[in-house]
Amino acid sequence: MATLHERLQELQEEINQHPGTKAHRLWDNHVTVNGIYLHNRIQLQVHMLKPSRSDQLNTELFQNQWKPEVRLAYTNELFRLLHNYLASEFTLVDHSRILIKGYKDTPFEAEFIKRLEVIKYSELHHMVQGLRNYFLHFGVPPIGWKIGLRD
Repeated sequence: MATLHERLQELQEEINQHPGTKAHRLWDNHVTVNGIYLHNRIQLQVHMLKPSRSDQLNTELFQNQWKPEVRLAYTNELFRLLHNYLASEFTLVDHSRILIKGYKDTPFEAEFIKRLEVIKYSELHHMVQGLRNYFLHFGVPPIGWKIGLRD
């Protein structure tokens, strides 16, 4: 007869091998990646809005009389955040592909594929994918900004 400790180990192993536990691990990893993506997106959005919320920064980005230290710092941070956002977005895509394999021939897979088709053919998807590919295969993309006057 098994000891209590041995029986607990057997039960823990059964739990670890249960399909629900395996699915939970996959989804838990997916939620983590999704959280990373969302955090990177928010950081990028906040940084991109800074010039519209600061006349001083707006002026520094526009001027060409003084050393461009502020402009370089802003642009370098913009590229860093953009790179992190694009990397996390496509990591989320890759992890989703892995996750959906566990739902082969199910209504969940059918709905996933239906929604994926909408995204796959959107202009926004192609623009973001192209930007990511440029970053990955060619270098820092040529990005600029428009600065206007407010009332």
